Order: sequence, then C-alpha cells, then structure tokens
Amino acid sequence: MWVFPGNNSSKPLDYNAPGHALRRIVAKLGIPPLRVHHLRHSYGSHLLANGAPLELVAERMGHANPNITLGVYRHLLEQERRGWVIDLEALLTQPRAKA
Repeated sequence: MWVFPGNNSSKPLDYNAPGHALRRIVAKLGIPPLRVHHLRHSYGSHLLANGAPLELVAERMGHANPNITLGVYRHLLEQERRGWVIDLEALLTQPRAKA
C-alpha cells in the first residue's frame, strides 16, 4: 500500500503529479508560476523569519545538520541581524527617563 497511490493503487503517484497540480492551481489563481521546491523554501524562510531556532528548521527541512540550513538561509539571517543594530546617535539623543 502506498502513502500516495496513483490511479492504480498498486503503483505510487507519479512524482511529477504535485508539480502539475501546482501549475494548474497557480494558473487558476493568476499568480506567477512556481515549483513545489519554492513552497519548501518559503516554509523554511517563514519558520526562520518567525523566530524558529535554526536546529528546528534544519530538522523540519530534513537537513543532516544546521550548517546546511545556515548555508541555504544565510541571507535571511543576515537581514535579521541588521535589524538588531543599535543606532548610537538615537540612543544618546533620546530624552532620559526621570528616576
């Protein structure tokens, strides 16, 4: 018994079937073409963007170790790191709270 059987239950679903279905769906919705792999990458990107730990993302993506995940998604983590820069000028010119 197959997890994803095709029309003939003794054979698995053709490996191209998800891609074909996705093409039909995006065409119907009028959005730009994309591949199933794009959905996978989007999933990993959204996990990281929402604060999921790198180790969890690596596990979910099926990567052998977090270094692989880091190599694929480094650009996202760089953007996030830039968001943590402290503007010293703004910090020094802010009115001080009275104690």
